[in-house]
Amino acid sequence: SLSDGGAPRLVVPEPEFNFGKLDNSEVAEHDFILRNEGTGILKIGKVQSSYGCITAELEMNELMPNEEIKIQAAFNLKGRQGPQNKAITVTSNDPENPSFQLRIVGEAIASISIDPMVVQFGRILDDNPRETKVVIQTNKEDISFKVQSAEIDDMEFIKHEIKEVERGKKYELHINTTGNLPVGNHNGRFIIRTDSAERAVIWLPVSMQVIGALEVMPP
Repeated sequence: SLSDGGAPRLVVPEPEFNFGKLDNSEVAEHDFILRNEGTGILKIGKVQSSYGCITAELEMNELMPNEEIKIQAAFNLKGRQGPQNKAITVTSNDPENPSFQLRIVGEAIASISIDPMVVQFGRILDDNPRETKVVIQTNKEDISFKVQSAEIDDMEFIKHEIKEVERGKKYELHINTTGNLPVGNHNGRFIIRTDSAERAVIWLPVSMQVIGALEVMPP
């Protein structure tokens, strides 16, 4: 019989699942096994997953000693690119591990990729124009696409131009700052639209810290 003195112990044989490299039209799916290796009843409270990852309802949330259940997790890679890291937090009455983290990691391979994924101009003087180039392309033979537009919100001092490098395959977004930049920290993002169903919208964050000729510390 279970004495009140017994303590539950949540054990997960494989707390991190690496899906490797998957096309971003796929869904990474995995069943995590949760086991009670204690001597008391394990009561599972909440199962919370980070954005973009869903978990199925648990079949039961009370486990006897040596009993196990599985958590079904699915992570949709649609529209994602590069390294991915998703967390699932399991709360329980395990006194040693009241909040246990499961992870799904891997790399999403985009049908249409953008490089770099973030534009950081760093610290620049207010009259120092900067320029950078972002490449949007597909490496897949059966995909051809067109970059239709790019617009940036909240940073009207940034100019840009789209150049077609290889028809249907490769485009360049040339971004440059004009003179007389407003002093301060600026964070915005480009919304790049394509005619491809695979990746109709691409977000490109842009940041910079503009300093005036005179800097007073502390302000």
